[in-house]
Amino acid sequence: MTEHTVPEEEDDIAPVPPVHHRGSGSSSFTGDWPNGPFPDELKGWNWGAFGLTWIWGISNKVWLSFLGFLPYGGFPMAIILGIFGNEWAWRNRKFKDIAEFKEVQKIWASWGIGVLIASAVMTAIFVFGIMFYTFEQSPTNYQEENSNSYQYD
Repeated sequence: MTEHTVPEEEDDIAPVPPVHHRGSGSSSFTGDWPNGPFPDELKGWNWGAFGLTWIWGISNKVWLSFLGFLPYGGFPMAIILGIFGNEWAWRNRKFKDIAEFKEVQKIWASWGIGVLIASAVMTAIFVFGIMFYTFEQSPTNYQEENSNSYQYD
């Protein structure tokens, strides 16, 4: 039979590693992150993460951004990155301070918004181009343009 002994001194007790729990609020996580706990002042939408998804994810070491490559995963992942992007970037990439974080994410935001605007403009040009081309090639237009060349008696 095995005997169980209780250590008499505290020095004999092995240290217990800390247990990290994620509470109801995401800022309650007390893990060992490179920048410390996530500051409340950084909560908010991240336009860089929303507009540049996986490119932003590579720079900020947010590998979940690659889920956007799954079928039907692009837009939902962009929304998720927009919502949680600041927190994930803070936790995965080293920043000197909050000011540097805001500066870096501001640059990402300007590029993200620029890409979104450029995409919207190109999409509008494409859609209106298709509509114009389709209208010009429609049978009613063809008959109106060539109605004088065919005479039926």
